[in-house]
Amino acid sequence: MKSKRYTKQLYILLTAVAAVVPAIGVAQETQTEKPVVVVEGNEPKYVAPNTLDRIGRIWAPVKINGKGPFRLVLDTSASSSAIVASVADRLEAPTQQANNVKLVGVTGTAVVPFINVSSLEVGDIMLAGGRLPIVADVFGGAEGVLGPKGFDDKRIFIDFRNDLIRIQRSNNKPAEHGFTRVKVVKDRHELLMFDIKVGGVKTKAILSTGGQQTIGNNALRDALLKRANEGKDESIVGVTLDVVTGKSIAVPPVVIGDLLLQNMRITFADPYIFEQWKMNREPAMLIGMDFIGSLDTLIIDYKMEELQMRARR
Repeated sequence: MKSKRYTKQLYILLTAVAAVVPAIGVAQETQTEKPVVVVEGNEPKYVAPNTLDRIGRIWAPVKINGKGPFRLVLDTSASSSAIVASVADRLEAPTQQANNVKLVGVTGTAVVPFINVSSLEVGDIMLAGGRLPIVADVFGGAEGVLGPKGFDDKRIFIDFRNDLIRIQRSNNKPAEHGFTRVKVVKDRHELLMFDIKVGGVKTKAILSTGGQQTIGNNALRDALLKRANEGKDESIVGVTLDVVTGKSIAVPPVVIGDLLLQNMRITFADPYIFEQWKMNREPAMLIGMDFIGSLDTLIIDYKMEELQMRARR
């Protein structure tokens, strides 16, 4: 009998501008402590705050197959990593297209090639080899995206004022004076979820350091309809380059822990990813860099399952 060959699809979840790569796991760490990543500079090189004409970004220096470091966007709403084509060229790794790699992004899906890598390294985190998808260059000059796979016992210190990022093992350090402490829950997609209030409406929030815009679903908009029913069109572009149009609306005060945020705008839509996460029925939002980049300091402690935020003076 003549056999048939079927192409298998590897389904990879991309959130905000990041990818989930289940094939890449955490390698066993040695007892020897590796140096902490500390990056500083006179001009923003790895941590850029919000300015009047620019939304901030968080990048991390990542070595791939021992080469680099490459500057990848840190995305807390992704499970692993992806790179742009120029990085694949520099790695001189053969591009694999025999199997389809299906990316599921904020706004849609796409099928892309991938490369096989032996390791990714950032700070004291070593990731084992696996498939690394090649995605469109939508990262504002960065060379890909770094998701939090392997961050379970890690602490990320991000100082927007001093262009500084540290990634190291958590030491269970409590929040210092002047910091707001917010407990988070990690779901099955390794998303950092926490409760906030928008105009008094209880809302499920997801920290998304890889997304520029803060996006609310239509369930939240409906709950705020009497207070937030006017807005302007805003385009949302995902890593798959699909575009969704939403309404950017000035919302009532937002409460995160003991932080009170006023004059905040949220782009309301129901992009593909909310349906993928089954989060389109009750109020939910992705908190993007338009808010995060306005902070002075952000600490993400995965082991303690909490955020520590200090507002900019």
